[in-house]
Amino acid sequence: MARELLASDIPTGWTYDLLDRLATRGSGHTPSKSNPNYWNGGIKWISLSDSSKLDKGYVFETEKHISLEGLKNSSAVLLPAGTVVLVRDAGVGKSGIMAESMAVSQHFISWTCEGEGKDRLHNWFLYNWLQLNKKEFERQAIGSTIKTIGLPYFRKLKIAAPPIPEQRKIAKILQTWDRAIATTEKLIEASKQQKKALMQQLLTGKRRFGGFEGEWITGTLENFSDHIYGGGTPSRSNSEFWCGDIPWVTVKDLVAEKIKGAQEHITHTGLTNSSASLVASGTPILATRMAVGKVALASCEVAINQDLKAIRGSKQLDSSFLFYFLLSQAEKLQRMGTGSTVKGISVALVKSLEMTIPPDAEQQKKITKTLKNSDLKIEILNSKLSNLKTERAALMQQLLTGNRRVKVDQ
Repeated sequence: MARELLASDIPTGWTYDLLDRLATRGSGHTPSKSNPNYWNGGIKWISLSDSSKLDKGYVFETEKHISLEGLKNSSAVLLPAGTVVLVRDAGVGKSGIMAESMAVSQHFISWTCEGEGKDRLHNWFLYNWLQLNKKEFERQAIGSTIKTIGLPYFRKLKIAAPPIPEQRKIAKILQTWDRAIATTEKLIEASKQQKKALMQQLLTGKRRFGGFEGEWITGTLENFSDHIYGGGTPSRSNSEFWCGDIPWVTVKDLVAEKIKGAQEHITHTGLTNSSASLVASGTPILATRMAVGKVALASCEVAINQDLKAIRGSKQLDSSFLFYFLLSQAEKLQRMGTGSTVKGISVALVKSLEMTIPPDAEQQKKITKTLKNSDLKIEILNSKLSNLKTERAALMQQLLTGNRRVKVDQ
């Protein structure tokens, strides 16, 4: 349980009370799955399958639906639109607001903020308060396999809240930031789709730049690459091989399109006493095992492990052009992965990838410059999104604790 607030911690005019006294708490249920008449009806039913839809404000859709018969023959309850829900196990702390009347599974706690005289809490204020305290809910969860929060915790849960008009104003301010974040996320997604379309057109010659002539050359990646090589892992039992100054890249380091470092580093002794390979800056690196198809460009000198392959272009092939080609093949390579537990692709398969390249080096550079501009646009938008989220989090902390008060229009 979070620490009790002292009287001096409670802002002037705010209420500090049990959440149960300010809103009506409820829990959910799962109708019997052995009765098909209880399922696939017209009632949306929030379950753990909908985890990806939470923490985004309103919940509009659910993976599963139950019938009116399923509702009547179980402890499930049809909750009104605007009800706030919180996951209490297996993904503890995620929350959302029902956009329409829905039911929930037993993995959720719900709060209805209006009716039965309980109109002292605004649902959007509560939702943001739950978001603010998400880490605390995660800490409270216990269990060896599936972590959960028991009902006694929620019975004792207290909240500090201003009068309803101030709650509404706080919610409105934060929703303005939410809209800005959502708009930026949509712009990022649109820019990514535009870049994908550009790659399909530019890397195949379907779209040509003026001033360049000559037929494009078709061949395999083996024809146009100078060297394709893998890496290795120095012995973990020898401490002299580790904690050096050489970034040792694995699949877990392919988090962006440019590799600027790694989670682990090896020494020069570790490099020379293993099959780990040193890769020059500007070389494309492809995952052929684990996260098959992921590709990134080394922006500094790195070593790689056995799950990755470095591909060096020949005199005919610009390394950046090669990188964007591999990026365009990511989904295809992923589908080609084989293996019962860990998927992988062979070097022979990578070498057999068919590609068409312009004969003019300047034309390759013109294409990659256009694609790099697309990357820069996405990078700027991602930076803006990160700043918006950081600023919103700081503002939410101030507003929901009363450290920063809002002026309510009379």
